[in-house]
Amino acid sequence: MVSSVDLDLVSSLQNSSDLKQAISRVEKLWSLFHTKHSVPEDHLRPTISNSWQRCLESKVNPYRHTPPQLSPEQVQRRLRDHRPYLEVIRPAIANMEHLADLSRFIIGFADREGFILMIHGNQELRREVDELNFRLGANWSERHAGTNAIGTAIATGQPSQVFHAEHYCRGLHKYTCTAVPIQDPTSRELIGILDFASHAEDHQPHIVGLAIQMGRCIELEIYRKEKEEEDFFRDSSLQLTLDHLERGVIVLDAHDRIRRVNHKALEYLNMKTDAVLNQAFHELAILSEWRDLEKPFTLPHTMGSELCLRRKPLLQQRRLVGTLILIEPIKRASKQVGHRHHPVACVPIGRAASFLSSVQLAENAAQFDSNILILGETGTGKEVLARYIHSKSKRGANPFVALNCGSFPKELLASELFGYEAGAFTGASKKGKPSKFELAYGGTLLLDEISEMPLESQVYLLRVIEDMALTPLGAKQSIPFDVRIIATSNKDLSSEVRAGGFRADLFFRLNIVSIQLSPLRERKEDIPVLAEHFIPVLSKSMGKRVTKITKSALDALVAYDWPGNVRELRNALEQAIVISPGESITWDILPEVVRSEGRIPLHLPDKDRERYLEFVRTYHDANGNITKVAKLLNVSRPTVYSWCKRFGLN
Repeated sequence: MVSSVDLDLVSSLQNSSDLKQAISRVEKLWSLFHTKHSVPEDHLRPTISNSWQRCLESKVNPYRHTPPQLSPEQVQRRLRDHRPYLEVIRPAIANMEHLADLSRFIIGFADREGFILMIHGNQELRREVDELNFRLGANWSERHAGTNAIGTAIATGQPSQVFHAEHYCRGLHKYTCTAVPIQDPTSRELIGILDFASHAEDHQPHIVGLAIQMGRCIELEIYRKEKEEEDFFRDSSLQLTLDHLERGVIVLDAHDRIRRVNHKALEYLNMKTDAVLNQAFHELAILSEWRDLEKPFTLPHTMGSELCLRRKPLLQQRRLVGTLILIEPIKRASKQVGHRHHPVACVPIGRAASFLSSVQLAENAAQFDSNILILGETGTGKEVLARYIHSKSKRGANPFVALNCGSFPKELLASELFGYEAGAFTGASKKGKPSKFELAYGGTLLLDEISEMPLESQVYLLRVIEDMALTPLGAKQSIPFDVRIIATSNKDLSSEVRAGGFRADLFFRLNIVSIQLSPLRERKEDIPVLAEHFIPVLSKSMGKRVTKITKSALDALVAYDWPGNVRELRNALEQAIVISPGESITWDILPEVVRSEGRIPLHLPDKDRERYLEFVRTYHDANGNITKVAKLLNVSRPTVYSWCKRFGLN
């Protein structure tokens, strides 16, 4: 309950006609306390004097305000642990954002230990308090930050307001803060603290009432959600459905407590219902080693097989209410199916600035789950980059599934991508077929050449991405999924959108991060690097000992424009290795199309070959215009005529 006397005193203090006098009085009390370690009883509110005494006993430094800070990983873990509550608190605070900005205050939420998990409100004030370490992951309990509204509300379990120099630490004296505890409506356990902060001169007398009312509304909404979810988990039909499934299934609520478990799961884990129901999932001894819940987990099962456990989101009316743990036996021999990443093939090779910039963007994007669109001509290495992104992401140990949208007739693409139930259509497999989303669960789904997807399939794909769930053909129930989508295209999708060949809404869903891969003709400095990479790899795969390439052959590779890009270069080198009678790739065994465009006169000495190639390229680019060639090469016209004669160009 709120102490009415305490709040009346605060209200009186905040409404003083002479704010400077009120500040002066409390500053003198603060100085007196830090000199004599006490103040007269009737001069300071009991809440504040008791808090000061606790801070003194905890040896909090009043002149050095340095709350400890969680690491980004620890912050994410706490956000995940508090997700059910934050889903209620976040919109409540967001609704106040405009008022907070205009009134120059901020609203924060800290967990029961005092760690800040959410901050909204006036941007200028947020930047200012960030310097005081009032930021995500900082601890504002009394033990670390002295007397402050959050820490004092945690210590007393009551709403608190701390005015100016009532803060124990001197660095906070210009602020006034009001905080109210948020409690679990059922257990009455403390969830966290809702905090309002502003400069002392901007603090409004109605903030206390607003904070308390907002806290009550949040608690009521938490109760409503918990009641709704409780009814869902108690539904007896849920258990009947689970018991008819062939897979083991454990149903967790939003707090990761086990609410339902089917017979198969009990059989697989060799447990009884009473031993697991309402237990915290992570407290089960048999699963104590499953630390990274984003990745599948395996357990020994019978001879020659293991159990594979995966997490899937549990949705009710498109809202996340818990988690499904799916348990299936797998044969050890096939355990890695779908996880092969072809280590040689998924490393992007190159040193051109444009290419390195694209790779850097890919590495940055890999750290997040945002959809990615990779654009580039055929053969530029879009799938290689997609596999590289997958391998660099937290999903790297999970499946990478690729589907070429242009390789299926439009009648079959939907069944291939979205899966189907047994007997869904004439000719369908009697066992049905899982969707690519299910096969890629926890990993990455590559939609290659997305521009070739028919418009009718685009409509359904958009719905699937928005709902994070799909309904296979012939199925009645939707299936939630957890995949990262990467799409590729050799066409300009924005142009396709304008032409009506691709849906704008789907384009915007996929184009969160866009990565452009340059054609090989625009990064010719990469050709020697790629040749150096491919020759030993291809040679070894074919059981040959081709290890070198002559300079004339390499010059010809550089001179050629490679309309098929890296794929064509690789194929040309593979052909040359097959033909090569010795350990080197020579000019004469390159494909005719490469030799004809990059032909180098055999009589030229090595020192003239690079000049020849540069001149020939420039001559053709200028369509034989002597003046233009001279300007581009920064030489005289007579020199160009001389080279034309020497190199046999008309």
